[in-house]
Amino acid sequence: MPGLGGRTLLATAGEDTTVRLWDPATGDELIRLVTGAPLTTICAHTSDPDTGSLLAFGGTAGVAVLDLIVPPAPTL
Repeated sequence: MPGLGGRTLLATAGEDTTVRLWDPATGDELIRLVTGAPLTTICAHTSDPDTGSLLAFGGTAGVAVLDLIVPPAPTL
């Protein structure tokens, strides 16, 4: 999914009850959200990377949607 500053991000969800947002360029985990039930699906939607992305995830316990704004990577 696109992030701010042209950054590409990877979102995962799993049986371990977590939703994670990764920077695939560095392998760094940026965000970890622990839910109360195993997850079986995830979907991201971005209409404009400068205003954020919607991240939907769910499993047998239900569905949730987050509105994410991920800051650009720091410059060194």
